[in-house]
Amino acid sequence: MTSVYFSGQGSVMIGKQQSSGFPGVLRRMGNVPGMSFTPKLDVFKHQESESGARSNDMNIILGREAEISIELEAWDRKNLALEFLGADAVVNAGTVTAEALPTVVVGDLVPLKHGRISTLVITDSAAETPATLVANTDYEIDDAIYGHILIKNIATYTQPFKAAYAYDESINIPLLTENLSTNWVRFAGLNTAASNAKLLVDYYKVQFETSKVLELIQDKGVAKRSLIGTVLIDTAKKNDTTLGQFGRIQLLEDAA
Repeated sequence: MTSVYFSGQGSVMIGKQQSSGFPGVLRRMGNVPGMSFTPKLDVFKHQESESGARSNDMNIILGREAEISIELEAWDRKNLALEFLGADAVVNAGTVTAEALPTVVVGDLVPLKHGRISTLVITDSAAETPATLVANTDYEIDDAIYGHILIKNIATYTQPFKAAYAYDESINIPLLTENLSTNWVRFAGLNTAASNAKLLVDYYKVQFETSKVLELIQDKGVAKRSLIGTVLIDTAKKNDTTLGQFGRIQLLEDAA
C-alpha cells in the first residue's frame, strides 16, 4: 500500500449551530498558520491481583474531552471580540460641544474621549465670556486620529478648558465583558502532500477561552494570538454514528 502523508493548509470558519443541528452562516477567521485538535481520555486502569506482577488487564474510559487550538493572525474586529470576550460595536460619527479637560500645564498631552477628530475648538471657563484658545499657539493637535492635544500655553486662561469637535466613525471592543459563547468551528482543508486533496473537519460545540496574550509591539513579522477552546459534547447528536457527538473528519475523496 502506498503511504499517504498529510501537510495541511486551509480556512478556519466559525458560526452558530442552528435548531437543525448544523451551522447557519459561517465566518472566515482569516489567515490561520496553525490549528490543532487534542483529545483527552480519563482512563481507569485495572490491575489484576493473581499473577504477582500486578499487570494491567483492563482499561475503562471514564470520560472524554478535547480542546482545539487556533493560531490567529488576522486583525479582525470579530476575532478580537471573540478572543477577549467583548462585543464589537460601531461608534457612529458625531460631535462634542463641551468636553471638560483635566487641569493642565504647558507640555501636557491630553487625550480626548474620541479619536478621528476634526474642527477642534478649545475655550476656557471664564464666567462671563469664555475665551477661545488659539490653535497652534496655545495648543496643537498632536494626532487627530488618536485624538491627542498638546498644551503649549495656558497664559491667564481659566481652567478647566473645554473642547468642542467632530469625530468620525470608529469600532469599539470592550474587553472581558461577555460570557463564554458556544460556536461551531469548521476547517475546510487542503492536503498539500496529496495534490491538495480536500477535507472537512467540524467541531459542533466549542467554547473558547480568551487568547493567552495580545502582543502589541513586534520587532519583526506579524502578531500571532493563540486561541484555545474546549470541545463540548453535543447531546443532540446522541447515538449518531455518522456525526459523532464532538465532531468529525470528512475526507472528500473516493474510498480506496
